Amino acid sequence: MFMRNLEMSEVAPTAPAPALVRSRTMRCPDRYELNVATAYYDRPDILDAWHRMLAAATSPEALYQSPQFFSHLIDMQQGQDANYELFIVRRSIDYAIVGFIPVRTIKCGLEFRAGPVPLFKRTMRACQILGSVPLLDQAEEGLAEFVMQQLLKRFAKCSVLYMQAVPEEAAAALDGIAGVSSYVLNGWRTCHTQPLPDSVDGYLQKFSSKKRYNLSRQVRLLTEAAGTLQLLRIEEPGQVAAMFDAMDAFDASLDAPRAVEQPRLESLARQGLLLSYVIRCGDEDVAVVYGSRSASVWHIHKIACQQKYLHLSVGTSAIHLAVQDVLTHFSFKDIDFGYGMPNSEFRSTHVLKTRGVVLLHRAYSGTALLLKAHSKYDAMNEALIRQVKRLRKWHAQRGQAAKRPRPRPRSRRPFPERAHRASRNGRRVRPFSFVCRQGQGDGVQARIALFSGPRRHEQTDKPNHGNAPVYEDKPFGERNVVYMESQVQQHTTCCRDQKQNECQHGQAGQVCRTCCVHQQRKPGCRQKAV
Repeated sequence: MFMRNLEMSEVAPTAPAPALVRSRTMRCPDRYELNVATAYYDRPDILDAWHRMLAAATSPEALYQSPQFFSHLIDMQQGQDANYELFIVRRSIDYAIVGFIPVRTIKCGLEFRAGPVPLFKRTMRACQILGSVPLLDQAEEGLAEFVMQQLLKRFAKCSVLYMQAVPEEAAAALDGIAGVSSYVLNGWRTCHTQPLPDSVDGYLQKFSSKKRYNLSRQVRLLTEAAGTLQLLRIEEPGQVAAMFDAMDAFDASLDAPRAVEQPRLESLARQGLLLSYVIRCGDEDVAVVYGSRSASVWHIHKIACQQKYLHLSVGTSAIHLAVQDVLTHFSFKDIDFGYGMPNSEFRSTHVLKTRGVVLLHRAYSGTALLLKAHSKYDAMNEALIRQVKRLRKWHAQRGQAAKRPRPRPRSRRPFPERAHRASRNGRRVRPFSFVCRQGQGDGVQARIALFSGPRRHEQTDKPNHGNAPVYEDKPFGERNVVYMESQVQQHTTCCRDQKQNECQHGQAGQVCRTCCVHQQRKPGCRQKAV
């Protein structure tokens, strides 16, 4: 907090500033000067210029740069030492307003961790620039550099200038300031935002037909399980107590006790900045969506719901119903969910934006050394976390592999002959034994056994209906090459009854071993080899 109280007067001074304000003015000999305007921030000409610059603001947190939020800070600090201030930047030539800088003093903590476990914390005094991106006229050259240097001089007891949500693309404007360095606390992080269409139909069209059906089904199942559904909008001071009653019902507390948070939210509601929802089924509150609003953005800070309805996706249903109500009654451009990674990616509706907590500090100071050490330590800690995650993943995969049944190894018994090492025409051949029986007429059947595997079956002379093979058990190590009965008869006839260029490799009435078993044609065998 500041070391002195604000000087509040009943009659606001008029421009150009009188002695009271001139004594609290920091001049730039070239182009600009910095004025303290806390005492007369609500003067009509100041408010007109303020709203005009807010309409062109590029900050993702323009809510905290608004006159309404500054009024809220004044309401909450009545009777206490003020920790806020409003600066107006004017051009020295024509005294035109070219920037508004609302600030407040806070405590900034640097945590040193071992993995996720905090070891110790160093607390620094910081001057927070509300809205993160200063509300300045972009056409004025060198204005941002002037403002940052003057703020560091003004708040000499503060170690850093704190900006909690600076877009990555806007960080380049903060580099190159003479005597000032920047540090991104905990690195750049992703924020989920949701651009809003003009109507509920446009919102639903972003989903596939299956997703739309699932959303309506979730709402229907929640209604069947808990009762008739009601959507209560919380935007008035008298409605804040109902939201706290709902959160107390399922143990969802805010960042501070109710005795502190309820007056704060009632103050936001008086300024028109509160927009929250309570989803009630029957007589039971099942979910709360806590949020605030600016002119174009709805900020969602917390989603809380009953644990017993989590299996019905009550949180998703609450957001779905709240978005439809927002599209019906308001004209926001975006929904800002802030830092964090939700369980679902929401690819059809959400847009990821990269932001970071940026600390501006004096380039040659003890704070610079502290932040440098924190940067190195944080990098080592992140590397340690990645290594531990990699080891855990490897250990989990190894445990899953150990639980799988191992296949039984195939038995590799030696062949009865060594002929398998020989080759015929450059190809390896398997050893075999040939057995045949001579039958009556053309119905002779053959029995061929190859010693090359663990099958224990052999074709027999039993009746064969439909040319299906018939097996019987044989000793281990013998595998049959099964021929259909008609195939055996064809090859038998081929080798026995051929008159011209008769096959000489086997006796009449026998299956030709060379022609049929080894699949090699001889001049006397016109049938297709097996």
